[in-house]
Amino acid sequence: MIRAILVDDEERAITSLRITIEKYCKEVQIIGTAKNISEAKEIINRLNPQVVFLDINLPDGSGIDLLQSFKGADFKVIFVTAYDKYVIQALRLSAFDYLMKPVDKDDLVQCVDRLKDELLSEFTEKFKVLSSYLDNSNHKRIAINTIEGLDVIDIQEILFLSSNSNYTDFHLTDRKLVSSKPIGTYEDLFDEFLFYRIHRSYLVNKEHIRAFKRKESVVVLTNGQKLEVSKRKKEELLSKLQGF
Repeated sequence: MIRAILVDDEERAITSLRITIEKYCKEVQIIGTAKNISEAKEIINRLNPQVVFLDINLPDGSGIDLLQSFKGADFKVIFVTAYDKYVIQALRLSAFDYLMKPVDKDDLVQCVDRLKDELLSEFTEKFKVLSSYLDNSNHKRIAINTIEGLDVIDIQEILFLSSNSNYTDFHLTDRKLVSSKPIGTYEDLFDEFLFYRIHRSYLVNKEHIRAFKRKESVVVLTNGQKLEVSKRKKEELLSKLQGF
């Protein structure tokens, strides 16, 4: 699924786009909506979408202002607006695409099809990078871009990852690293190694889960640390743990 956020100050526009996406683009999951730049920044940082459908005219600025505020943004932007004078500026800002209101379903489907191809290509490249650090032993390794440089670590050393705004904290068995990438970057990559998203803030290595406390709604790790499991993730985690 492609995780998407809709940003528009008109509720009617959000509703219309949501209905069109849900009807014609089943591979897109709408995980949140926002009506202004402030809300959009908060929800993007919290939910780490893969694509943002973004109106240009917003109450507290423009969609272009929002895009410029995310330097090195790890998400695609599709502008959705009635003002075609912004097309050139949007393209200069490397927006993935540009849809005119009212959104035509055929244009939307073509746009999403291209988005799927690009995301798949990017994931393939990321996985190649990840795979390049696998050695011949039983220890699988990965290179992490940190704020200081590059660290190569064993996957089994990772207890869990925690979200830190646009960064990710790697909690290892003996130390902590700070990655320059948001946690959403690692969710798909680490799925191969059975890392579970138990909360919007935590991605946990299943090899280090020692117990799940239903009453407290927490997992207990091999180092004794407890991490909260969100209500939305509880049943999914239980199902996965029973499959150990």
